[in-house]
Amino acid sequence: MTETSALHNAKPADYYRYARKEMLPFFPTHPGRVLDVGCGSGRFGELLKDSFAGIEVWGVEPVAEAQAVAAGVLDHALLGFFDEGLQLPESHFDVIVFNDSLEHFPDHVPALSLALRLLKPGGAIVASIPNIRYWPHVQQYLFEGEWRYESAGVLDRTHLRFFTRKSMLREFESAGLKVQDIGGINPCWLSWKFRLLQALMPGLMSDMPYQQFALRAIKPTVPR
Repeated sequence: MTETSALHNAKPADYYRYARKEMLPFFPTHPGRVLDVGCGSGRFGELLKDSFAGIEVWGVEPVAEAQAVAAGVLDHALLGFFDEGLQLPESHFDVIVFNDSLEHFPDHVPALSLALRLLKPGGAIVASIPNIRYWPHVQQYLFEGEWRYESAGVLDRTHLRFFTRKSMLREFESAGLKVQDIGGINPCWLSWKFRLLQALMPGLMSDMPYQQFALRAIKPTVPR
């Protein structure tokens, strides 16, 4: 077992069970066939099947215990990492989901390239990505000189990549996708200190209240 696998297996019991209802507004009206990358125990896939008629949900999950649970609720649940070894069908999916999973890849670029090949033309990637400019953590390293890894959240110790709203847009556009919608989710409570700094620096802190940004990006119908 690799060190990374051991860290994932040591996650809190509820880590793989979040339903993520806040992601539903970023989905197309008729999602069709969906692939959930890092599907955990399949709670989000269950939510999708309850929310959209006629949907087919596939999942990919590297943690065996979570994948075994997902296999009981999804149409297909594959054990493994999202890479070429899974031999998933190309141009097959209407939506591919990365719910707080893209930051766990050693390199997110091959993951996005693979997702593009698996998507149908006009298909969408829906993603939730932690925001490294999240205000509670900015306070830590700006005023306390601290950087504390945690068992979950933005500074999850299993995260290998870190993103801002601006870099998310750049990376998805660079991969050949068109970002159609992006918005902050799971905001923190804003103290008077934050509001004072925001008043002093208008427009420079608008992304900081949000723990993650959610986005929908479209694969062009005609290759670039």
